[in-house]
Amino acid sequence: GTLYAELDQFDAAESCFAKALQLNPNRDGTSYNLACAQLAAGHVQEFRVTCGKLVDEVDPKEHGNINVILIANMPGAPKFNASPLLPVATSLVREDPTNVNSLTALGGALYRLGLFEEARGHLAKAVELADEKFTLAPYFLAMTQQRLGRPTEAQKTVEQALCARLQWPTGLG
Repeated sequence: GTLYAELDQFDAAESCFAKALQLNPNRDGTSYNLACAQLAAGHVQEFRVTCGKLVDEVDPKEHGNINVILIANMPGAPKFNASPLLPVATSLVREDPTNVNSLTALGGALYRLGLFEEARGHLAKAVELADEKFTLAPYFLAMTQQRLGRPTEAQKTVEQALCARLQWPTGLG
């Protein structure tokens, strides 16, 4: 599935990840990869179903749920109650306050809860620390800035991300 995704053959990647999930439903990251492949293939309804299952199955007491938090917060994911994810994301940031994914997950959960000013702080820090081209932080930050009535900042954040050639997790620039 990963090879197909890297070759931009997202239908084939989706098929492989779905089969892998059938063979081993407990494999970490497979559902996340499946959801990303579905979104990249333009299969929005399937993506929403996969996201819904991810959110339904999350155990807020477990710390291995960073991928669930990230995928659940992606644009296009179904609406859900982010409250159970907040303690997990907060704990992850407390453990490693420089982890871009943890900061993004916490900012995304706060965004979903309508706590935009708090979300903005965590997302701004994630953007500042991000050195990879594979992060959702600037996109969440831009959405948060827009919600806070700062459209000029939001536009600047998106433009900076595009100039840096940051990509959505689906591989789409």
